[in-house]
Amino acid sequence: LIGLFALLALVLATIGLYGVIAYAASARTREFAIRRALGSDRGAVARLVLRRGLLLTLTGLVFGAFVSWTAASTWRSLPIPDGPDLAVYAIVSTVLLAVGLLACAVPAWRSSSVDPITALRQE
Repeated sequence: LIGLFALLALVLATIGLYGVIAYAASARTREFAIRRALGSDRGAVARLVLRRGLLLTLTGLVFGAFVSWTAASTWRSLPIPDGPDLAVYAIVSTVLLAVGLLACAVPAWRSSSVDPITALRQE
């Protein structure tokens, strides 16, 4: 039952992570259009989106691991036989990092391929 709840929490975290990063990138569409209109190439815009998204992902992973490790270490006083499992931390971090990369890649591709004139006229 605990494993099922943990899996559900991981699924919810991946959906939330994708949503936040995709929203953050789509909110900056006008900025990316201005950069492209001023002569920036597609790769530079894509790298900008990837860098920002990975920074958000890694910050969340570090903060979440710290809070989780602290909470798990306080549970040691309870009659639970095991402490924090490093394999679980590694698996969850890997999954969330992969989702973060995917969440960055899709908006990066979308924002780098937007036509500057069309994006500037929309708003």
